[in-house]
Amino acid sequence: MIRDWTDSLKFDGISAEAERLFTRLVEGSSLVSAALEGTTQVRSTHDLVVASLARFEDRVKGRLSPMGIPTLPDLDHRLRGMHPGRLWVIGAYPSGGKSLLASQIVTDAAMEGVPSAYITLEMSEDDQTDRMLIQAGRVDSKTFMDPGKVPAVVFLTQTRAGAKRLVDSKIQVVRPPKRTLGMVLGAIYRVHRELGAKVIAIDYFQLITVPGKKARTREDEASEISHALQNIAGELGVTLLILTQLNADGDTKHGRVIEEDADVFLTIDQDRNRESETYKNHTGMTLVKDRHTGCGGERIPLFLNRSTLRFQTGTFPDKGEKQSKRRTR
Repeated sequence: MIRDWTDSLKFDGISAEAERLFTRLVEGSSLVSAALEGTTQVRSTHDLVVASLARFEDRVKGRLSPMGIPTLPDLDHRLRGMHPGRLWVIGAYPSGGKSLLASQIVTDAAMEGVPSAYITLEMSEDDQTDRMLIQAGRVDSKTFMDPGKVPAVVFLTQTRAGAKRLVDSKIQVVRPPKRTLGMVLGAIYRVHRELGAKVIAIDYFQLITVPGKKARTREDEASEISHALQNIAGELGVTLLILTQLNADGDTKHGRVIEEDADVFLTIDQDRNRESETYKNHTGMTLVKDRHTGCGGERIPLFLNRSTLRFQTGTFPDKGEKQSKRRTR
């Protein structure tokens, strides 16, 4: 199959012409898949309803859990974990912690036995792995990056334990040499095929480009990227965590379409008052959208522990303090 061939392509040293061919082949394979799907027999309403009822009865009798792949308890309480074929979008201002949250989710999932991958388009593989090791060992990030002298025995023990858990997990960090849509899709196909990845983070949306198409707006390009990511999540049955930057108004930068395509849209909120003593401090998270429950606008008391680079439950700031504003969708 075409996709099998594109999956096996090596990224190193790929020429511009080969890259354009790769992108066309990946896009073409999706068109072929769509054509083939159009020729398959349509399931009747009766069969669909019977299958839905059977799933409900399995949940009632405990044979099927409504919980998907766990994330953080405060998120799972509302979203029931991550489920196949869904697109999660995590938005934040630059340096707002979106990469750390996705890294935590991917790392924890892998250590619980769920094959996972982190596709980084910004940080190096080494830097991302450092973050994951800090999170896995739950050790102090400053001490890890600048130990000064030999750390305490307990620190070394925790670090080595975290390293062992990562090595024993099915987890992979991938950094494509180019940030094109074709390269990103190829990386997704590869980790799904070779690792069996069920959770894949992409860091981050605004860095992905579509080469070879001129006279178009960034919004048009973002729309094509968003739809392609949505399609591949459904096709492979994986959960994609798409990280995105927010603009000054709190909207997705260069592309509201990714919010519209998302099954879950979560923002990391910060104090944006430049005159405040708590400027840029986290003020919690907002579940802007959950397509499957119809919920939106709920605030979640999750805050970044900058020592261990992990988000954890906390308490909201006093009502008198300035809060980040988000509109619901």
